[in-house]
Amino acid sequence: ELGADAVVHSATKYLCGHHDASAGLVITNDKNIAQTVDFYLRTAGSGLSPFDSFLVKRGMETLVLRMQRHAENAAKINEFLKSSPLIDEVLFVGDKNHPQYAISQKQTTGHGGMISFRLKENVDAQSFISKLKLITFAESLGGNASLITHPFTQTHASLPEEIRLKNGITPTLLRLSCGTEAADDLISDLAQALAL
Repeated sequence: ELGADAVVHSATKYLCGHHDASAGLVITNDKNIAQTVDFYLRTAGSGLSPFDSFLVKRGMETLVLRMQRHAENAAKINEFLKSSPLIDEVLFVGDKNHPQYAISQKQTTGHGGMISFRLKENVDAQSFISKLKLITFAESLGGNASLITHPFTQTHASLPEEIRLKNGITPTLLRLSCGTEAADDLISDLAQALAL
């Protein structure tokens, strides 16, 4: 409906939702693309195992409930982060001030649980992360547990520094995948880490 010929989706993230399977999928309504993908899966042998298929299916059974909680938690955490004097910027598509908010409202029924934010220059990202007790420092996103990443030293570390900086991947940038824990607990964890 949005004009894409095919959509490549990570089932490892929200669809599975429990950080316990790696999976992906291709969605298309074009028979030629579908046949090409099917042929590749049959000949290259990269189809999903039965157990991983079970894990993704299990996760999909609670997807609606989890997404509601992810979105609720992210909205509350967004408000908390915006109010902190130690946070320079919050990037959250569910915030009405986000530049892509209107587009998101047209294309989706919710805003998910991903938030990026920048610490003030005088706040050390590594020190902040090390003080978190409930939120785990890890790269897998979209699961039931809240995880935080530091793109500058993790996901984008292989890019030259000038390219990272040019694209906003700064040492103060963090990405938070808001899980399904109690929002007050997550906010308390962020607050105590910022206080230290």
